[in-house]
Amino acid sequence: KVCLVVRLSRPKFLFYSALLHLSGILLCNLQRKREASAHGRRWGGLQADWAVAALLQLTISLMHLATHFWNEYADFEVDQLNQNAGAWTGGSKVLREGALPRWLAWWLGTLFASGSLLGGAATVERYWFREHGLSLGDFLRRPALIWLHLPTEFVLLGLSVVAVAYAYSCRPLRLCERGVGELCVSYVLTFAAPGVGCLLQGGDLDLLFVCHVLPASIINAARMVVMNIPDRAGDEAGGKRTTVVEMGESRAVLFNNFLYVVAFLYALPQLPLLSLPVRVSHYLLVPMRWYNSVLLNRPRWWEDPRLCDRLPFLESMFVVATVLALNIGLLYDLRLG
Repeated sequence: KVCLVVRLSRPKFLFYSALLHLSGILLCNLQRKREASAHGRRWGGLQADWAVAALLQLTISLMHLATHFWNEYADFEVDQLNQNAGAWTGGSKVLREGALPRWLAWWLGTLFASGSLLGGAATVERYWFREHGLSLGDFLRRPALIWLHLPTEFVLLGLSVVAVAYAYSCRPLRLCERGVGELCVSYVLTFAAPGVGCLLQGGDLDLLFVCHVLPASIINAARMVVMNIPDRAGDEAGGKRTTVVEMGESRAVLFNNFLYVVAFLYALPQLPLLSLPVRVSHYLLVPMRWYNSVLLNRPRWWEDPRLCDRLPFLESMFVVATVLALNIGLLYDLRLG
């Protein structure tokens, strides 16, 4: 049963949020380095509150898993209709096989979300103590202090992540069937995850931050389009109106091509404040991108079960490679200081 629960949770997707959280920490350090350079000061080297980082990563991972459990519960009917799902699409298949009861996915999602909120409280208490010498008890006695001693952006990001994590799969909003699922996933993984990491290390969500995470956001949205292509028939039969259902598979492939053109021919060369090592790191991935795109543009590849497995996997690995490239570029830029 434990193995089935682990399979139900789909832990193989947790790499994204962990790597992007690290991106936020590195971007905070890049902000400090550039600020020190602008004022003629010596930069003190890579610094982070690793206790806050560990607690925040626990919080992020628990909410990430809660989203998976809720998605398994809410997509139960659609997944039963999906006859084209591969290892990386169509959910975990555990509920469809009847190996675990459906209600367990709901309660596991709620349990993990509750654990995430507790982890968030522990993270915030550590931050308060570091910055102001205050404890959780001080804020329980005077709740208004929360707004005075936390970055407003952090509060808004945290609340939005909890809301999107639930509303992505569950009713009444069920955003994944309204054609905005790709945007929701990209927002949470490639903006909110690095954003909270950056903020709690003392950074800002400034233009420097946005310029560095935007290419990964575009590329992750493209990945989500590919992930939904093999599922189109089952999603449409179940009334789930994804972007691919609205466009059809062929146009979805063209849209995927367009997103990569935007990322590599516009965003990476044109974005201001994007450091040269980060640009170079991203462009080193062009051969991998070319190989994936050649396969993606094969006629009607979604009718080939092997490619329905292979291409979502390759696109997932490309997102991992993209974030690794971002982090390696940031580390090299910081090392130059």
